[in-house]
Amino acid sequence: LLPNATLTLLDGIGHMPHHSVPGDVIAAIDRVASRAGLR
Repeated sequence: LLPNATLTLLDGIGHMPHHSVPGDVIAAIDRVASRAGLR
């Protein structure tokens, strides 16, 4: 459906991952930004 898409799974995390594992969420956002040439 989405070419070049990446799914990031956070095991055992509910609907507010930015509160439960903020470092993992920030890392995922950083990866997207890097791939888009924004970092």
